[in-house]
Amino acid sequence: MTANGKKPNGTSSKDVHAVISDTGLSAKQEAFANAYALGASGTQAAKEAGYSPGSAANQAVRLLKNAKVREAVAKAKARLRTQVRMTEDQIIAQLEIEALREGSGASHAARIKALELLAKMKGMLVERQETETVHHFAVSDTPELTTDEWVGEYCQ
Repeated sequence: MTANGKKPNGTSSKDVHAVISDTGLSAKQEAFANAYALGASGTQAAKEAGYSPGSAANQAVRLLKNAKVREAVAKAKARLRTQVRMTEDQIIAQLEIEALREGSGASHAARIKALELLAKMKGMLVERQETETVHHFAVSDTPELTTDEWVGEYCQ
């Protein structure tokens, strides 16, 4: 801190905990909610929000008990879902344009690939993968069953 109570970056400790008017959360709480909504663990979200690494886990537990923080996380997740949905719609629109493109700049291979991707995105094509399972068995030196009997009983 400088002599006038400001941190070197120009903010005071009061600025860090200032309440954001529309959510009722501090800047740190809002940053935590956004980081947590993006998929960070509670501890990591607290660190990203500026809480001390030593107390981040405890802060995360405390923050996640706060109803306003939980509401902010839910709103941030909803916002992200909307953004992802818009992106998916945009991808489909671009693939449809490419699939129908004709004339100069058109490519048969690009049209086929665009149609394939559209079909996959719409659930019309499912990729199948063939797998083979190999079992290795050890037969005891003193079996109660002969090898043929054992195979007949256990390998059907």
